[in-house]
This record gives sequence, structure tokens and C-alpha cells, in this order.
Amino acid sequence: MNMNAEHEEIRQGFKHFAEARKVFSKYKGKWFIGNDNHVGDIGEYWTMRYFLSAKPELAPSRVSPYDIVLGDGQKLSVKTMSRWNESGRGSPVKGIINKDWDCLVAIKLDEQFEVDQFCLVPLDKISKRIKDGSPFMWWGWLDEFRKDFNSR
Repeated sequence: MNMNAEHEEIRQGFKHFAEARKVFSKYKGKWFIGNDNHVGDIGEYWTMRYFLSAKPELAPSRVSPYDIVLGDGQKLSVKTMSRWNESGRGSPVKGIINKDWDCLVAIKLDEQFEVDQFCLVPLDKISKRIKDGSPFMWWGWLDEFRKDFNSR
């Protein structure tokens, strides 16, 4: 591929990204909290869809210690990792010590940002396995908490 063709392919990728940013902006506050971490936004979206019948609501702000609260008051912390993540590490899992949430939703996305794995881990189960502030990783023990997921 010559330099001009590469440049055009990159510019096309930028255009698609710009279009995606418009979609994120349009639905910010409805389906995800919305910040510059779009992998996290995608995870929040899939979590909202999964729990649709449980009347999910987004946390009041993006700095809340949880991401989503269900109609019954259960608070969820959502951690998402995509296949594009090269380091295998994500943002820190916070709120374990203070019990700021009830359940960790761990999501692994495929190359198209569809759900590959969806896990629900109660706080008491995760507090026995990791320390507060540990970076999120796709730990092997998450398989124990895997749920069937379809895009509903």
C-alpha cells in the first residue's frame, strides 16, 4: 500500500470515529454516562440493555463510585475490556472497602464491540479476590460468574 493510500485509509478511519463520537454525544446521559472512555461507555450501554427490565438508571455523575443503579436500589460498577486492549489492564476497581456498589459487571468485548463475555460478581465475592484499587484485568476466576448474554 502506498503512502497516499495509507493516508486516505487513516482519514476514512478518522471520519468513522468522528461519526461514532456524534452517536456517543447524542446518547450521553441516556444509555451511558459519557466521557472520553468510549469502551467504558459501550460497557455501560450493554449493561443498561441487559438490565432493561430492572429499570436501570445511570449514576448521577461520572465521578460517582458506581455506574448504574437498578430500580431495586442495587448499585453496579461496570468494568469493560475490549479485544483492542493491548496491556490487559483497565482502570482501577474502586469502592470495595467502602462498599460503594453491590455488584461488579465485567464485560469483555469482541473486535466489533459486541459482548463476548458478561459476568456479574457480587461485592462480597470480589472483595475476597482483589484489593481495592487493583487495576481491572480479565481474571480467570471471572468465568465462575459468567452469564448468558444476548443483545436483547
